[in-house]
Amino acid sequence: MAFFLAAVENALDFLAFGSLNGSFCAILEEKLPSQFYRIQKSYIINRDKIKEMHRHFNSRFLFIMDNKAETRLTSGRTYHDAIKADFGL
Repeated sequence: MAFFLAAVENALDFLAFGSLNGSFCAILEEKLPSQFYRIQKSYIINRDKIKEMHRHFNSRFLFIMDNKAETRLTSGRTYHDAIKADFGL
């Protein structure tokens, strides 16, 4: 594991992973409560902490998190269809 980052402001906003294998992320994704949503192989976000969501280029979405830094996270292209369906787009 190269790095593991959790941004915290009273509640968990998002998780970002570096150099983790997919099986670890899948296991973690299963264990987290339902408000956590995977948007990329390296990002799992808290749906309750999404401030804004925009269509981005190349079949991606841009998520702006509701934290002091207004962290911007871009979804992966492989998650495009699932995000559209789950967010009703």
